[in-house]
Amino acid sequence: MYELEERVTILEDRTSRLEEVLEEFIRSTQASLSLLSIEMRKAEERSEREMKKFQEEMRKAEERSKMEMEKFQEEMRKAEERSEREMGEFKEEMREFKRDMNKKWGELSNKMGTIVEDIVSPAKG
Repeated sequence: MYELEERVTILEDRTSRLEEVLEEFIRSTQASLSLLSIEMRKAEERSEREMKKFQEEMRKAEERSKMEMEKFQEEMRKAEERSEREMGEFKEEMREFKRDMNKKWGELSNKMGTIVEDIVSPAKG
């Protein structure tokens, strides 16, 4: 019987020790989980801040691009207007030149006719 009591005592001691180790393991695991939870919350907050910062940078870049595109479009519109105006001016200059040339050709033709009359008329006379 003594042997049985001794074994029971050994088992009780081992069980007590196992319970102590298990309690320590549970406390350690809970502490680790708490730290992990805190670290994950910090990482999530950091990610949210970085995402907001990135979104703001993208919004600003989009605004800059939009402004640059609008500026470019305005420059192109002005260049087109200038080209159209210059082309209109050029066409008008060409019309004037053509009228002047037609007038000069007409005057030259009249002079040629007068010369021919001057040459032919005295011979008939």
